Amino acid sequence: MLFILLAVILYSNSRINSILKNIDNLPTEESDKREYQLYMLFLGLVLPLIEILFELFQIRPKSLLINNFSIGCFFLLLFLLSEKSKFLYNRIQTIYISLFYIYSILIGYNIIFLPNDIIPTYAFIILFFFSYIVIKPIQKYWIYSGIIFCYLVVIYVFDLVPVKRAIILLNYSILVFIINHIRHVSLTKIQEKFNFTNEIVNKGNSLTIATNKKGEVTFCSDTITSILGYTPSEVMGYGFWKLTEDPEFIGIDYHTNFIDNRLYVRKLKCKNGEYKFIQWIDKQFSEDSIIGIGQDITNEIKIRNQYETLIQTAVDIIFEADYKGNFTFVNDYGIKVLGYSKEEFLTKDFQSIIHEDYVNNTMGFYKNIQYYEENYTTLEFPIIKKNGEAIWISQNVFIRKNSFGEISGYSGIARDITFFKNLEEEKNKRQEKIEKYSKTLKDIAVLNHSNSQKLEDTIINILKITSVELEVNRASYWIYDTDKIICDKLYKSKTNTIESGLQFYRNENLDYFEKIESKLQVVQSDIISYATNNEIKSNYVNSNDIFSTLDTPVFIDGELKGILSYESTESIKNWDNEDINFAKSISDLIVIALASQMRLEIEQKLAYKSELLLVINKNANQFLLQKSTSKLIMGIINEIGKVTLSERISYFKKDLKTNLFDQKCMWTNELQDFDEVHPKLQNLSFSEFDNSIKDLSPQQFFEAIKDKIQNENIKLFLNSLNPNSMLFFPVFIKNEFDGFFAFDDSTKQRIWSNDEISILQLLVKNISSSIERNINETIIEESEERFRLLANNIPGT
Repeated sequence: MLFILLAVILYSNSRINSILKNIDNLPTEESDKREYQLYMLFLGLVLPLIEILFELFQIRPKSLLINNFSIGCFFLLLFLLSEKSKFLYNRIQTIYISLFYIYSILIGYNIIFLPNDIIPTYAFIILFFFSYIVIKPIQKYWIYSGIIFCYLVVIYVFDLVPVKRAIILLNYSILVFIINHIRHVSLTKIQEKFNFTNEIVNKGNSLTIATNKKGEVTFCSDTITSILGYTPSEVMGYGFWKLTEDPEFIGIDYHTNFIDNRLYVRKLKCKNGEYKFIQWIDKQFSEDSIIGIGQDITNEIKIRNQYETLIQTAVDIIFEADYKGNFTFVNDYGIKVLGYSKEEFLTKDFQSIIHEDYVNNTMGFYKNIQYYEENYTTLEFPIIKKNGEAIWISQNVFIRKNSFGEISGYSGIARDITFFKNLEEEKNKRQEKIEKYSKTLKDIAVLNHSNSQKLEDTIINILKITSVELEVNRASYWIYDTDKIICDKLYKSKTNTIESGLQFYRNENLDYFEKIESKLQVVQSDIISYATNNEIKSNYVNSNDIFSTLDTPVFIDGELKGILSYESTESIKNWDNEDINFAKSISDLIVIALASQMRLEIEQKLAYKSELLLVINKNANQFLLQKSTSKLIMGIINEIGKVTLSERISYFKKDLKTNLFDQKCMWTNELQDFDEVHPKLQNLSFSEFDNSIKDLSPQQFFEAIKDKIQNENIKLFLNSLNPNSMLFFPVFIKNEFDGFFAFDDSTKQRIWSNDEISILQLLVKNISSSIERNINETIIEESEERFRLLANNIPGT
């Protein structure tokens, strides 16, 4: 026994350490799942162990070893399955709380029906005490507590347990409730304080980190994302020093030379490649922990450097010329901009550097300059650098005069405005592009609303139109799956062809999938340099001569449905904001088209459902009035077959003598009428291929797809009849399996919807009721007839 206890403790300790590993760095939802896994493991190990102890010392008057041992094993099994199954792991909290409710009911049952066993009473109090931890959110805990107290009042009022035990349970339950309420109030206050501190640390404008003696980062505030671009998880351990490339990090020696409250500045690398200056102040939190608080002073450093630069150098071309226009002075900045040496430049005159197209206007202006006012208007014109390149300048010229009032020379300040001129030109081009894109979006929107074409045709039209407007050779729409994307439509403008079927898997380019799933557009103007590290992507890019890509996710109601992709071939295309926004707008139009298609499908399903319900409604009188079972069944099968478009519908009835099933009628969609029954479908016994069918209840059905069937007997039987799918509904007469309806298709693997199955179950139920009523009426009529014959044979009547 001690060996078993020791083994359980060692196993549980190893599993708990494994589950709790790095739990502090996990999201709240993930840590909650780990917590409920621990609860499952704890109950799975403790319940059998406790029950064994109870059994060994004969504490219970009536043994519950098997019951509670089975429950413990069930909890342990669920824990082990949740380790392997992502489906169970994601629902572990719901499963555990549900089992907690069921176990509460079981304990409540034992309190009433095992009056001599005191263990359920203790278990009840313990369960109620821990319910505050297990049941979340708090509103559900209040409801659970209310049910507990209602239960206690009921067992007290109706004397379901001895009064003393009821009073004990009630008193301790009130005490537990008060304790849990105090815990709740305390935790709420603590959480409020934590939230307040969290707001300061994680949402302020300072960066806070904590390190141990080895220099490993053990904590980092969320503000690192806004300041340096990294996430807290990326900088844990030595990640901070590696990513930020701090040249002054010395590891464990830092603690040896540590000075409390020391103020210093570090130049750190951001995630985007830029560098920022962070001013740190360190505080020793404990013997093994130092907290550093940093402020971003990058802007202050830049301003200081800019001020120094402004003092040391001029950012304008400053020059002087004699009265003939020959240059006599130019500053170093002017020499740098124009590309001349100072000696070369001083041999030139003002007219020689003006662009030939602007010489007449510029020189005409300055020849008459003396007649203008003292503060002269700024003049903009292009000049030529030594290398022949033209730049635009904005120039002010001031006249220098001698004591006689004669012009002795000129002084000028010129600023390079080429950038602004280019911006203006780009702005004009951008405006033209915006107007072009707006018109395209409007035309596509009008086309979508006025056209009743299929969704795939709509997408093809969008790809053709937008590929022309974006000036790309390849435009495609990809369908998103969990682990891959599938090319639905790829339009090549050069050949005017449509292709499909290409696939990319998640493990081939995980970074790409994560960006798309995060609702981010993937913009790559130079895809070749990006794809060099990805062999599969590189092969695709090189084989199709792709230089630039622009991919936009398509989301509907928060769910990723597809990807809109544009690919430029033969040359690099630098995507600008207008291109990116245009692609996003096109994705919105595709969302509208997809939503319209989904709405149309829903309307079709509703219409189909209405037709099925109409069949039931139309045959309501048949269920009540039709005395012939065969006519009733054949009439309804005929109508339901035309509505559901099922390939074959059959009715099988059990022979009461042989307990075998015979096909009584078979309706086919091809004939739109009844065909002869199949010889192989006579004298059927379900035990020949699957006993689960004969064990169906009135509320159940049997559905099977041939390719997915594991039972070889069923598969061999279906191969002989050649259906790809089938659906059985049992017919019960007086709670006896009397027959069944079979729907099967040989041309396709039909999967019936829940609505179809529900309606067909209702129809079969009505048919069963009608047949049962006819049988009862026939029995009554026969009884009346025998009574009449008996009465007529009595003498004197």
